[in-house]
Amino acid sequence: MYTCPWKGQAEYHSLVGGPKDVAWAYVAPNADAVKRVGRDFAKFVAFDRAVVISE
Repeated sequence: MYTCPWKGQAEYHSLVGGPKDVAWAYVAPNADAVKRVGRDFAKFVAFDRAVVISE
């Protein structure tokens, strides 16, 4: 588990049979982060570009 100083605690996700920690989500982001982003991004999943984008 990782905690971002301004967004809060993140959950990491791995691919079955593949790389680890390729996606993450903030289950309960800090209120200040939601205000700064302008939207509640709780439970949205972000993906590592290096894994998702292939040339």
